Amino acid sequence: MTTRWSREDDDYLRAHPEASIMELARHLGRSYAAVRARRILIAAPGGLIGDDERRPWTPEEDAFLASHTLDPLAQTAAQLKRTYKDVRQRRRTLALETLESPRRSERRKEVAAYLRETLSVSDTMRRFGYNRASIHQIADDFGVLLPSARPSHPMRLRRMTLGIAKADIARAVGVTPEIYTDIERERLDPLQTVLDEIERYFQEHELTSEPRHSQSSAPAPGTTPPE
Repeated sequence: MTTRWSREDDDYLRAHPEASIMELARHLGRSYAAVRARRILIAAPGGLIGDDERRPWTPEEDAFLASHTLDPLAQTAAQLKRTYKDVRQRRRTLALETLESPRRSERRKEVAAYLRETLSVSDTMRRFGYNRASIHQIADDFGVLLPSARPSHPMRLRRMTLGIAKADIARAVGVTPEIYTDIERERLDPLQTVLDEIERYFQEHELTSEPRHSQSSAPAPGTTPPE
């Protein structure tokens, strides 16, 4: 029988963003797969909404947001024990999102470039100070197919195999990145014209570029495979 997730369980996951999934699973008495799925749900954009979403913001929390504008939203949410949606909205209310978004965008591009070169989540975490969930989110957004990744949706696998950033294909077909994500993950049934545009974009890239890397590629003898 599956045990329901309690608020205390979710708070524990938010409070320990750097802990390994195995450590969390042992502490909570749950399976690796269950903890991994729950942590992704909590950290995802528009993710799990806690009972304390309407908890008033304190001056100390606002000051923390102002001094950590380049940090990933998922990481900031975990540190403040708030939801991703709550932190994103507060940043916008304080005009931090608009002022800092160009710098944050460049930072994410830098992280993605390093991750594409090394294919190592652990090395990227150490270099940039991001947590694992944030690194995987950047990999998804920028089309970096990690050797350990197993995208379950064919469209997502195709995009990431070609190394296509989500924002680029969304802009090309005339939808927002959020809508494209829903299409890619089969949560939205779009017009056929949109699907045709997506297919055309993929075909153009398949003709003009080589896939950045492959899940089936083997490491060179005597080397350690990247994570």
